[in-house]
Amino acid sequence: MARYFFHIVDDSRRISDDEGMELSGLMAVAQEAEASAKDALRHGFKTHRPMDDRRIEVTDERGTIILVQLLRALTR
Repeated sequence: MARYFFHIVDDSRRISDDEGMELSGLMAVAQEAEASAKDALRHGFKTHRPMDDRRIEVTDERGTIILVQLLRALTR
């Protein structure tokens, strides 16, 4: 299994995942990226912080694998 790192990035900073996670392949990486995005959005709603400029960047030893842009649904 390979080790993947899930960093939170915006236009001005990067919160690095220095520990990473061992996953079995790209399908597991995509599922974890989706779960991480949902967690980040929940945190943004609870703290009333906009998350529109943030993304999750998943990397391995070769570089970036997936970028997930966080978008918040707008409701009235």
